[in-house]
Amino acid sequence: GIQFPNMKTALYFVFVLLAASSAEVFRPPAVPLIVFDPYISIWSFGDKLTDAPIKQWFGRQVTTTGFIRIDGNPYQFMGYPSTTLDSDHEPVGAPILSQTAVRVDPTTTTFTYEQDGVALSLIFTTPLLHDDWDLLSKPISYVTFQVQSTDSDEHNVEIYFGMTGEIAVNDMEVPVEWSRSSINDIDVLQIGKHDQHVVDSAGDRVGIDWGYAYLAVSQKSRPSVTVIGNGPELNSAFVENGLNGLPRQDITDSPRKVNQNWPTLAVGLSLTARMRPEKQYILFAYDDIISINYFDTLLPPYWRRDGATPSDLIVESISSYESVMSRCLAFDKKLVSDLTAAGGPKYAAIAALSYRQVAGACKLTWHPTRKEAWYFMKEMSSDGDLSTVDVIWPASPFYFYLSPKLLERMLVPLLVYSDQQVPVKYKYDQPFAPHHLGQWPIADIVQKDQEDMPVEETGNMLTLIYGVIQRTNDLSFLKPFWPLLQKWADYLEESALDPEDQLCTDDFEGPMPHNVNLAAKGILGLAAYGRICGMAGNKTCADKYESMSKSYAHRWVDLSYDTGVDPPHSRLGYDQKNSWSLKYNVAYQRLLGLDTFPEEVIRSELAFYRTVEHAFGIPLDSRGDLTKLDFLTMMAVAGSDAEFEHFFDKVYRFAHVTPDRYPLTDEYLTSIGTLHLGFIARSVLGAVYSKMAVPAPEVRVETF
Repeated sequence: GIQFPNMKTALYFVFVLLAASSAEVFRPPAVPLIVFDPYISIWSFGDKLTDAPIKQWFGRQVTTTGFIRIDGNPYQFMGYPSTTLDSDHEPVGAPILSQTAVRVDPTTTTFTYEQDGVALSLIFTTPLLHDDWDLLSKPISYVTFQVQSTDSDEHNVEIYFGMTGEIAVNDMEVPVEWSRSSINDIDVLQIGKHDQHVVDSAGDRVGIDWGYAYLAVSQKSRPSVTVIGNGPELNSAFVENGLNGLPRQDITDSPRKVNQNWPTLAVGLSLTARMRPEKQYILFAYDDIISINYFDTLLPPYWRRDGATPSDLIVESISSYESVMSRCLAFDKKLVSDLTAAGGPKYAAIAALSYRQVAGACKLTWHPTRKEAWYFMKEMSSDGDLSTVDVIWPASPFYFYLSPKLLERMLVPLLVYSDQQVPVKYKYDQPFAPHHLGQWPIADIVQKDQEDMPVEETGNMLTLIYGVIQRTNDLSFLKPFWPLLQKWADYLEESALDPEDQLCTDDFEGPMPHNVNLAAKGILGLAAYGRICGMAGNKTCADKYESMSKSYAHRWVDLSYDTGVDPPHSRLGYDQKNSWSLKYNVAYQRLLGLDTFPEEVIRSELAFYRTVEHAFGIPLDSRGDLTKLDFLTMMAVAGSDAEFEHFFDKVYRFAHVTPDRYPLTDEYLTSIGTLHLGFIARSVLGAVYSKMAVPAPEVRVETF
């Protein structure tokens, strides 16, 4: 096994154990394992890794199995026992390893076990570090196994980790092919669909249908066993006879259907549990070859921009393991500390859980003709749309805090489309901003198929742009788009104060005229445009829209407020007495450092919400019990620290006790804490980082 070569790496495991023992035990609805893009998003849906099958984010099983033998005694530590089959296609029946804890940090999930004098730590690390675009874009996760004696005796430990070809296809009936290679001292196992058609299908709750999955392990320190075999037979071989039982020859009947005896990539490791921890690791990687089809231009992943190959990816990822793990340790430790200082341990727990959910809904690509990075977000679970503006908007606090430059790179593809810089058959010429670009991963929308949200998306785009440039002080990307931004401001000048019968981001409620919260979005968009003009040196424009937005905001108060009630509050619709709604669009001004709406609006709204809250939060509006976790958090952040703690505690309680075991939802029923519309795994949980993005920070310089 590998002894710790440096103090930083040793401290990583000390940090994990100390943090797990000192923090409140939070029960996530689902736990991220290998999560780095919308297709490779693998989760545990139970309290323990053996409580439920390992699944993709939307619930489809991705059979991933882990066994350990301690002094010859077999146990299962990963995978659902009833679906972990032996060579007779019956459950293997190995005893379950005793799991003692699970901890979710921003880039890392750690499971701890103890059995027969041995402590095992199983650590999934995905290095989604937003200040390093090369690393962020790499489709990799490390799976680390650390063992240590708990009784002063030495113990022989053997570990088996297997993953079927389910990860590489959307249809279990299609054939996959597999192969192995050796790069220096690295064994590489590969599996993928036999008939490859890159980026040729779109959808929401679907798996990828092209590219190749890899398991790689270095043989440099201590030899391991690598094999491609039939999953049930490998399970039996290891449980009965350990590493010696695993075949030394790969199966050769490639290609074959995934569900035909389950072709499996497997690695067997040998370690000795002593008083000093010992570890080995496996690299998982997935090369999707092409990530996005942007209006007939194919965009490769960012890491491939200079011609890098999967072999390059694997070699570099193996050689940088120690340094990357150290960086992830430092990042996780500081972020969790900062989150705790800002909002307390419950807030830190939800924000840490949200981290990979947000980043894992995105993909960093390279535009081959523009020679620049483009970043895309998928609207997970609620239609699978590509670059949905009103999904990017609630996610924006995550990027305001961690990397506003990446958010700029997410807005550019939308600006290019809106400015008609795409093939004419995709022409978009509305006076307002678009809703989205297509369905993931294909941008091919035509104007008639847009889900128009005119005030919503126009206000979103202008506030997003201002939120970015006030943090980067870089307006250069806007140079081609000034006429477009002016067109959008003209639209809001005419339509923001009293929106017509149109959709807003809460489109599940249907269109509504005179929407008070939607009007606030448009008014804030006008204020943002004024600030954009000011940063560009156009004082006349800046003064015009500053004055206009303030005038509109005061008129908004006059039109929307029910003053004859205690406490006073604004309505759902201008024409709807005795109604109300969460005014998260007003709260967003906190993120932009604006004072467009009077402070009294926020204070009175928060006071009123105390009178209508339920066990798990404030409903979205007076029409029902449903709330949105992202918008509720934004609203809570706009209040005092005490108000934030009061409201966010309800969010935490929901996440902690909800019976719906999926990647954390952003919509639920506030009275009973259950999922309602099926929204799961969505990046809008970036709104949780509003607490970190307020107040608007000083300009920061990012270099990449």
